[in-house]
Amino acid sequence: VYKKKMDKVDKLCNIDQIDILRSLGLDRYISLPQLLVCGDQSAGKSTLLEKLTGIEFPSSSGMCTTFITEIIMSDGDVESYVVEYPTVQIEKQNYANLSADVQKQVELVEALIGKQEPLNSISDVKSRIEAFKSLTGGRIVSEGVLRVYIKKPKSARLTILDTPGYIHSTINGQSKDLPTKISAMIEEYISKSKTINIAVLPANRDLATNVVMSKVEQYDPKGARTIGVISKIDICSEEEFEDCVKLLHGELKPLELGYHAVSGNDIIPMKWTKATAKENLGIDCLREKLADILASHIARELPKIRYDIDIDLASSKNDLLKLGPDLDSNAEKLRQLIITSKKAKGIWIQCLEGGFVNNPKNLRAQLHKIQQSLQNTIKEMVDTEKFDQTKMKEFLEERRGPGPAGFIDYNTFSLLVYENVKSWEEQIQISVLNWSNTYEDCLKELLKNEICPLFFEMAAYTCKNVISLIKEEMREMVHELIKDESRPHTLDDHFNTAEDNLRRISESAFNVMALGIPKTATHFSGYAIHERLNSSTTPVVSNEVRAVTAMICKCTAYEKTAFKRIIDAVCQNIMERMLVRKGVDRIFDEIEKMDVSLFRESIKAKNKRNNLKKKIEVFENSIIKINEMYSRTS
Repeated sequence: VYKKKMDKVDKLCNIDQIDILRSLGLDRYISLPQLLVCGDQSAGKSTLLEKLTGIEFPSSSGMCTTFITEIIMSDGDVESYVVEYPTVQIEKQNYANLSADVQKQVELVEALIGKQEPLNSISDVKSRIEAFKSLTGGRIVSEGVLRVYIKKPKSARLTILDTPGYIHSTINGQSKDLPTKISAMIEEYISKSKTINIAVLPANRDLATNVVMSKVEQYDPKGARTIGVISKIDICSEEEFEDCVKLLHGELKPLELGYHAVSGNDIIPMKWTKATAKENLGIDCLREKLADILASHIARELPKIRYDIDIDLASSKNDLLKLGPDLDSNAEKLRQLIITSKKAKGIWIQCLEGGFVNNPKNLRAQLHKIQQSLQNTIKEMVDTEKFDQTKMKEFLEERRGPGPAGFIDYNTFSLLVYENVKSWEEQIQISVLNWSNTYEDCLKELLKNEICPLFFEMAAYTCKNVISLIKEEMREMVHELIKDESRPHTLDDHFNTAEDNLRRISESAFNVMALGIPKTATHFSGYAIHERLNSSTTPVVSNEVRAVTAMICKCTAYEKTAFKRIIDAVCQNIMERMLVRKGVDRIFDEIEKMDVSLFRESIKAKNKRNNLKKKIEVFENSIIKINEMYSRTS
């Protein structure tokens, strides 16, 4: 049983603190300590709320409630009522079955969506809630809550959320997944640490199978944030009465905040007054108890509220910074374009150098991976390239010039080189494409984060166009590079070394062929070759064989030389130079040349900026008030 009583001054002080924060509008952005009423349909929830708040909630219409209503009750000298309608998308409904008066109410509410409406009486509040219910047409409203502000002299100071009742089946015209959606909506609030759950348990039903308690236990297993309210105690049977008393005393499902019992007609049966303490019975005691619970909860949650504000404030300022300032004149637009463009360019250069912490997608690692893949692919093609001697012989015979047999013809050599080297072009062009796409994707990601949102779409389009031009230039350079290899001209040390190694191997093979040494003796571990070479017999190998072998040696050696040269040229002279050294300036120069007069900020962006400014103002004012609260208490 809940026994804790707060000092009246402390209780009012805590509630005052939340009322101040709520008056600043903080409750629109951050959840504040509040009471939440939940229960099955027909559990007595509406009756309980009516007695706590004075509002007669709709409970008998054929359409179930599908939205959250928040009632904020406060003490004031002058009685006042205000309804704040959530900003929701309203679908056109057929109101023909409604009375003329209700239709008028619905049309009035539809015109006030997203706004506040002052009202004259509590009956007006009821009619507006009923009208909003008709307006939603049974659709789940998850975009916000319907708020009702009630101020009356000597009013209880409570903030209560009314949730739709849990339903377990649907009727004709209702969505089959409505029970699941309502359950999810309620649980979103039950799970919040700032919510005190008021679980309504009808005394005339089986308490062991009540769905509300199972839901609450899931998110509040110790019952630290849950008080059970046993309703309809005036109509329960004797057997049900015994179970309810056990529950009330915490014998069945203990809760730290305990249980309370209320009657539907405000008359407490005599057997109940004998079975439990007076403070556990009736609406008046419940109202006082809830105020104590809420005040204690506020004291615990206030530091967490300050923490939530700090987190959300930092996030909102960051969002506003990304959105950029108001840009009304072309001069302001141009200035903002140049500032953000130069900042993005500086960061991009750091990314390309691999030194920026927030390097998008680890750019350099991806580019190096593409380069390494290209190098490995071409190297494998070179290493596995095997010239067939028979085909080489036929090739040379078809193209033999006037020179002596065995003479290496330069044109034939060039043709052989080009035929083999041109097969590399496809792989190189694929790498150029991958390089360009990776570069473009990473740059667009950077622009999205760094450049003013007003210019992003056009900047991304400009980036795509410039990179597309550079890509075509690189592809042409690759093609010309491959064509250059049809006229081999480099006979450097790398080529000479490779050719000498291949020639020595070939000469050994000639000796083996000429001396008739068995293949088993060609491992050079014996003296067979040495003895034959020192004999009087002179080895003879035809010029044709030597010509074929020499051409194979030269082609293979040149491919190894060309491989190194082409890889270096592609990676350094084409990719690095065109995209990194020259591409950066080309891209950002074009971005800064964009015609700023073409840019118009959307209404959506303007509204977002204004909303963020209001939100930040609310947060900053709330922090000032919380600091004042702390200074007074210390």
